[in-house]
Amino acid sequence: MMAKNIENMDTAWVRNLLGEGGSECCILGSHFSLVLDSAEVEGHIQLEQPYRLSDARIYLVLSGKAVYSVNFIDYPLNAGDFLFIPTDSIVEKESITDDFAMHVLAISDMPGISHETLDRLLPREVLHLSLETDDCQRMKDYMAMITSQLLRKHVINESVSHLVMSMMADVADLRRTVEQRKAEPYQSRGEELFSRFYALLRQWGMAERNIHFYASRLGITSNHLSTVVRQQSDMSVKDWVNRATVMEAKVLLKYSTLMIHEIADHLHFPEPTAFNRYFKKQTGMTPLEYRES
Repeated sequence: MMAKNIENMDTAWVRNLLGEGGSECCILGSHFSLVLDSAEVEGHIQLEQPYRLSDARIYLVLSGKAVYSVNFIDYPLNAGDFLFIPTDSIVEKESITDDFAMHVLAISDMPGISHETLDRLLPREVLHLSLETDDCQRMKDYMAMITSQLLRKHVINESVSHLVMSMMADVADLRRTVEQRKAEPYQSRGEELFSRFYALLRQWGMAERNIHFYASRLGITSNHLSTVVRQQSDMSVKDWVNRATVMEAKVLLKYSTLMIHEIADHLHFPEPTAFNRYFKKQTGMTPLEYRES
């Protein structure tokens, strides 16, 4: 199958890796982009270089192992895993084996689908499922049907949208089945607090690096928050805050045209030198060294 550039979509995530000519496994469209058996693409993505998604992604792992960090939470990926990542997420590849490959479907919008249906079937947060063999094969069948539609001479994007929504309805049912099998159908108090802390970190991580800020928002003491976060994640509150800040800084340094002093201001550091010291302490490099590396 030859590469097919269907319409003029912003597909820099593929073009930057494979060049304008694409590859035999890439289909680039105005609403959807599909990379089949993406070993070639994955081989070009640098380890520990985060990037922000401008679209939603569906990953179906075919072989090998990898660890992807999405919004500073690590997701171990194995053959048969399904991963949905919502738009505006920050993704970083932590590790990968030589035989790792997956199908990747990027979704910029869904023509013909109502907002109510999208809200019901598309997760607002990351969804990671380990599929049984039959369920994984069914997801591959969906990908094959989507591929067939995207390769038509005159692509009907609404048909592709409905195929994607059928797949996500299937995934939603699989998710409910997994949740029903759990020994504890409810969150413990610690799990609930950690989920709320994580949501606050997603919202305020660029501006607030003080433990007291998050504890006060949760209505608990800083010591209590520290204890809960350590118990739930084996990481400290400071570790989480630093991870969120550094990932955002790396994305801005590599993919924006902001000057370093503007990035420091964007991340609410009192002055550029404070940002320089902080970034070097966390990464071993100055912001300028990282940008030029």
